[in-house]
Amino acid sequence: MYMRYLDEREAKLTAITANIKQFQDKSKPIPTSKLAYTETVVEPPRTIAKIQAKNGILFDKKPTHTSASRIAALALSEGAKKVITLKSKKAPLLAKILSFLKK
Repeated sequence: MYMRYLDEREAKLTAITANIKQFQDKSKPIPTSKLAYTETVVEPPRTIAKIQAKNGILFDKKPTHTSASRIAALALSEGAKKVITLKSKKAPLLAKILSFLKK
């Protein structure tokens, strides 16, 4: 008796999984998004480009790497990222007021 119920349960399970698989095969394919401009290099804003040119760290605008090699290079050098910090200057009027407050 147990074996009969076990066989019926397995038959129901295979029927249900076959039914689900059939509906999934008939369903519309899921649209995939594609990346645009993968071979180009992102240019910095004008102000940043001027600062980089002044400090001598302006990067080339031409793509030198393919996207696959760029991804591999980023994966290898995640820990070796170089952060450039710029010290902001105070506005002239604020500097004048602060100098008066110091006196």
